[in-house]
Amino acid sequence: MPNLPHLALDVSVHQTFDQIEALKALGVSLLSLKCMEINGAFQTVWLSSQIITRSPDLETLCLYHATSLPEIPSLKALHLGRFRMSVDQLKSMVSSCTGQLRTFAYEASDIVTFHADENSPFMIQARDAVTALETHNESLESLHLDLRIRTHMSRYTKIEPMPSLESFTALQKLFINTDAVYNTQSLELQLPDDASLTRFLPPDIVFLHLVEPDLPSSSECLQKGLVGLADAKRRDPSRFPKLKQVTCDTKKIFEEHYIKNVLSGVGIDLTYKEFPRPD
Repeated sequence: MPNLPHLALDVSVHQTFDQIEALKALGVSLLSLKCMEINGAFQTVWLSSQIITRSPDLETLCLYHATSLPEIPSLKALHLGRFRMSVDQLKSMVSSCTGQLRTFAYEASDIVTFHADENSPFMIQARDAVTALETHNESLESLHLDLRIRTHMSRYTKIEPMPSLESFTALQKLFINTDAVYNTQSLELQLPDDASLTRFLPPDIVFLHLVEPDLPSSSECLQKGLVGLADAKRRDPSRFPKLKQVTCDTKKIFEEHYIKNVLSGVGIDLTYKEFPRPD
């Protein structure tokens, strides 16, 4: 175990406690872990802190339960999935990444009730994640926010408009829900549909993945947004110079070839792809 690069734990706290005690007895003070996955323990505070503090070279951390973390200056990728968490929990875990975070992914979990008011404290929005990650705006290369599960609760749940990612100068890959871009609250920005997409994209975006929520709104807004993206590129080729591909699962977009052809004309490939839900 001292020379193990990848560790995946799906055990109880007590079982892992015994293993850590065994390491202590063997005189193992440091682990050479590069990647660690923690799952299965309901309370992982002691578990994660004990192992992480012994792993100075840890680069990738995958968590399936909210927990407090020590400072991890070596961490480059943080993956959070299959659980709900509050905005404060999100901020706390991101603040533990004191180095240069390159990848952040969050996949919301199943919701046990259909009442939005009961779950609202544990509903992360795209705006919340972007705000928490602002300290990594010069290093973050990939942002994956799969928040489709939130639409199980209410079609009328207030969704804040997507903030601008212009300051995220290293961001190349972006995965977001279409309702983070187009929803009733986006009307507050007083922007036409054809500008709502281009207004928040990071300058060096390469791959953009758009996924429909369970209760999608009209696809017309997205269609106008994609055409607006092509028009913006045509008027000013220096905008989004690295953008190569837009992938989405909105079938209506592909019923006609017009939008695909318009994007192709400015060097952007529009591709249909289904994204399986994490739950």
